[in-house]
Amino acid sequence: MKSIFLLISILLLLLLSKTEMYGQSGTWGLGLRIGNPTGITAKKYQGASNALEVALGTNYNSGGFELLAHYLFHFPVSNAPGLDWYYGFGGQVQTHDRKEGNRDDDFEMGADGVIGLEYVFSNAPVSIFLDGILFLEIVDDPFDLDLDAGIGVRYNF
Repeated sequence: MKSIFLLISILLLLLLSKTEMYGQSGTWGLGLRIGNPTGITAKKYQGASNALEVALGTNYNSGGFELLAHYLFHFPVSNAPGLDWYYGFGGQVQTHDRKEGNRDDDFEMGADGVIGLEYVFSNAPVSIFLDGILFLEIVDDPFDLDLDAGIGVRYNF
């Protein structure tokens, strides 16, 4: 529990750090994500090509809780104004409400990589995104790989 509190505290400090924003509708994005996890997403843009993203929600397979954080690198897509592709890395903490065999899989933690697309509308402070995440579990079932994906919308301010 102390490690979860420490992780959340570090993420909040990073998100609240002062950065400058270039080329986006705002320095913050707040919205909804559908997928794994399904819940809320916050994104702190750090210049035109970097961002820190945090998502908090439930796992649609197990009903558990998920917290993920990624540092992202954005790149514009040629001949598509407002569309960026991005990749990044980070980590996840998950809890589950399921039992498998004689094991109770109630807590997982690990590293992950993400790749995705984000479109920022030119006439509204809204962006939409689609991403895929490869999760490498370290705590509970080391070296287990999971694929997650999500779509969502954010209001940028």
